[in-house]
Amino acid sequence: MTDPIKIMAVSLAGIQKHKAYAVYDGETLIVTHVHRLQGLFGAWKDSLIEEIEAKRKDGYVCVVEEKTDHIAKYGSQFNLEDTDGETGRSNLFLALDWYYPMLEMGHVVMAKEYQQFLIRPGAEGQKIEKGQDEKGRPVYSVNWSAVNTGHRAVLLCVVGAMVEPVSDRYLDDMLGRWLAVEPHENPLGPFEAITVGVSKRRVEARAEWRRNRT
Repeated sequence: MTDPIKIMAVSLAGIQKHKAYAVYDGETLIVTHVHRLQGLFGAWKDSLIEEIEAKRKDGYVCVVEEKTDHIAKYGSQFNLEDTDGETGRSNLFLALDWYYPMLEMGHVVMAKEYQQFLIRPGAEGQKIEKGQDEKGRPVYSVNWSAVNTGHRAVLLCVVGAMVEPVSDRYLDDMLGRWLAVEPHENPLGPFEAITVGVSKRRVEARAEWRRNRT
């Protein structure tokens, strides 16, 4: 049995800002807290950076959604509105692909006071309407006025649980395999064995950032 994954997720992609905490035991994601970051950026910037650095040292996967890298550079940047170059789908759609099956199987657990940040599956009138395209693949229509950074932070917890998108542990394992690939081999093989849509440039960009920080 693997150790539970501890997750801190921060979404700075809206007018409001939220952070969430979760634990994933390999089957169930338990979201323990969802908190709004109160006040102006300068009021919480330093304390948030300190918290992210402390959580990482404590073994947390820290996923940060931010259009710049003022905060994201201290964790693992993952923007839900970015489009993956290999799949053509947005990161939001990829996150929802994991989130909805987990939720429907009862594998997303959240305290009652935070359940306002759950995104319920359904058709017309939901925050995110779930449907299918002509090939039967899931597609989503988002009511952005009803989705805030609290909802996004919960989705980032799912991302941290299912992918650890560019965490140190993920990089240490996957970057080594990438660099070890022989020219005649498929370099995407190790990545595709774990998840869909993790591209070479994402790993290389993260590795370059790590080298610049040392």
